[in-house]
Amino acid sequence: MRKQTAKSLILCAGLLAGACAPIRYDVRVDAHDRGPMPPAARVSVVAASTSDPGLGPEVEAKIQRLLADRGFQIVEPRGEGDSVDLVVLAAFGAGQPPAAGGTGVVQLGSMLPAAPTGQPWQNRWLIVAVARPSDLEGGPGVEAVPWLWYATTYSDGVRGDLGRTIDYLLVPTFEWLGRTTGSRVSTRIEQYDPRVRALTNPPE
Repeated sequence: MRKQTAKSLILCAGLLAGACAPIRYDVRVDAHDRGPMPPAARVSVVAASTSDPGLGPEVEAKIQRLLADRGFQIVEPRGEGDSVDLVVLAAFGAGQPPAAGGTGVVQLGSMLPAAPTGQPWQNRWLIVAVARPSDLEGGPGVEAVPWLWYATTYSDGVRGDLGRTIDYLLVPTFEWLGRTTGSRVSTRIEQYDPRVRALTNPPE
């Protein structure tokens, strides 16, 4: 009886440990560097979501933090007397990205790779693109803009809501800022990755 009880306790402990195991996010990043970005550039950030518009300001603030950590000067808001060297646009969402065409920020999502034939999009995705302000004037379609750098990032599956997942997309994306991956890079990020925690809970 005691042996059976001990086995049961060990089994229960193992199940609980498995249930509490940290989540791992499998993320793919494809980055392209097409031109130099001036050091310590004055940058304006605009972010928008196709599936949760309320997240836009929060993601903008996190991108500003990531850029400031890399020596960029944040200009906010744009167009009130402050000159801007670069504009960073970010579109993000869950599920099917928008179709190609259009001029809105969310249309950056059309730069994502196509979903496998016959399979619906279930991924959380992020596009970040950097351009000179003058190259965005006139509202060209996203494919026509001479981006200095852009990255497409997504996480497979349906785990977690977009508000929780977006940090795990932002961190690896900005690790490649100003560089080219050469091919799509796969990485795994632990739930309690210190880079994500610093982004979520910045020091006072």
